[in-house]
Amino acid sequence: MAPNGRADESAQGPGNKPAAPSRIPHCTSLRSWESTLCESMASATGTSRGSEDIADRDDASSVASLPGSDAGYRDPSQTLIVLDWDDTLFPTGEFIDRWGVKCPEEGQYEPADEAQARALQDWREALTEFIEVACILSDRCVIITNSRRPWVSDCLDRFAPDLKPLFERSAKAPRVVYTNERLRPTRFRASQCMNLRPVKDRHLDLTQVTPEEVQEECTHVKYNAMKQEAAAFYASYPNQSWKNILSIGDMPFERDALQELAFRRVAPSRERLRAKAVVERTTPSISELALRLRCSAALLPAYVAFDGDLDLNFATMSEQEDPLAATAAALWLPEIADVPISRHAWGRGEAPTGEEEVEKAERAVLELAVLVHREVFG
Repeated sequence: MAPNGRADESAQGPGNKPAAPSRIPHCTSLRSWESTLCESMASATGTSRGSEDIADRDDASSVASLPGSDAGYRDPSQTLIVLDWDDTLFPTGEFIDRWGVKCPEEGQYEPADEAQARALQDWREALTEFIEVACILSDRCVIITNSRRPWVSDCLDRFAPDLKPLFERSAKAPRVVYTNERLRPTRFRASQCMNLRPVKDRHLDLTQVTPEEVQEECTHVKYNAMKQEAAAFYASYPNQSWKNILSIGDMPFERDALQELAFRRVAPSRERLRAKAVVERTTPSISELALRLRCSAALLPAYVAFDGDLDLNFATMSEQEDPLAATAAALWLPEIADVPISRHAWGRGEAPTGEEEVEKAERAVLELAVLVHREVFG
């Protein structure tokens, strides 16, 4: 059984493909692919909302219209994307622990050398691409962090000030939620969950609590923030059902919180919630994170379109397991397993170096993006 007591739906594979262009225009870059994705999403979701309004009504007619309505689960208006910040989007471990940079601190960080400058720019571009794609696929893309306000803004000011307009625009921007502002923790402040993370105003001694207690507390505050975000998102019209929630983070807290949310959900019998969790490796290098973000951006449409529960944990995979092959199997997309993506995206092997290797890695990510697009949209 799935976490909320319903039959496990993950074996059902990808959902029916919505109407979309029969062929994809030639894409020469990830940016041009984003434009193509926008066009396909507009074509695919143009008529879905009307059927949702009908099927989510609590009357006899909803039973007859449910199959057509439920096909709209992947619509941006029905998809909630939840992201972690530290070491999921922002390379906290690299900057603080490896580079020895203080944050927060006044002024933009000046790279120590040309290699750092290139790495910073590559990560900024990758983060921009990922956020743009996430906000295309979801009307509510939310970053939930256990740190304290204004940590995310401090990070952007220090390392990526050019990205602030992306976070501050009036529409299609990621929301930032600080868990300590949503709920009083049960035992100690939510900010203390960020063990070995640069959280401001830390004054409690984490050695006085067990790892199990830290994990329980971090899961607890993440769960409550997710619950509030989901309840607000799935309230755009009367009797709207919960349909499609994707969580991506680098710790078990996000995965456990989402599964707890699905398990505790008291839902009408007609509801079918797809709970999808992706756990990435923690404390990645900046080059690993940049490549991972680009691969994740390419895979996001497949994550969102998958018609069932998803549980991908790259943090616990053995060295014998191939991350891309595992992803292909989980998504029922065997074709993507053969794309020559650098496994550095999952912390396997060295980062691509030299113009030829970098170009090869970029072509592989673009190939992955286009292949996923074809499989998802037809």
